[in-house]
Amino acid sequence: MEMMKHRYNQGKDGGVFFYRDSNQNEVDVLLKQEGEITAVEVKSSMTYHPSFEKTLRQLQDWIKTPVTKRAVVYAGDFENNGSDIKLLNYNSLNELF
Repeated sequence: MEMMKHRYNQGKDGGVFFYRDSNQNEVDVLLKQEGEITAVEVKSSMTYHPSFEKTLRQLQDWIKTPVTKRAVVYAGDFENNGSDIKLLNYNSLNELF
């Protein structure tokens, strides 16, 4: 809801979804912008774990729209923008919009 409110306040309509299929695979947030998808997993943990990226790595096999950006948003302090999946603290969430 916070992402939807943030986009609405910027004058952007919709484009915020989640993914869940019949096999219980899910991704917390999909941002659709200009025909591309940004996939985001949101975790409450303060400690990063590689398993946070599992569904983000598999998502392209499940949907047809290109997934061009991926990110894990969590409560920890360490951030990483250098890999194919960004690791961001909640305070840096605006980087995804």
